[in-house]
Amino acid sequence: MLLLSKLDWDVSSVIASDFIEHILVRLERRGDSDIDLEDLRGHIEAILTLCASESDFIGLEPSLIASSAVLIAVEDEEKEKLLDAIQHFTLIEKVKFYRVHQNFVYSYIQGAS
Repeated sequence: MLLLSKLDWDVSSVIASDFIEHILVRLERRGDSDIDLEDLRGHIEAILTLCASESDFIGLEPSLIASSAVLIAVEDEEKEKLLDAIQHFTLIEKVKFYRVHQNFVYSYIQGAS
């Protein structure tokens, strides 16, 4: 670490919240949804905070966690439309989104009891 600091290298890790703005901008450009992005952003940040405290999410790609947080945060009627759009521009398989969603719901229910 001393060497890296002397060379002034930035080696910070990429985390899920780094992807949120990119995803929301792309969704906003689509323009076919009436989602309040500011409200959605608040929900997403809360979900990411919960995911950060659960060991089940440690080994997952940050882009997958971020994309899944967006899908978890939206209302059910919007999920399928957004799932197709997010899957298209992230190239992440839909089954991975479903697994993260299940893990989140299980972790949340387990933590609540």
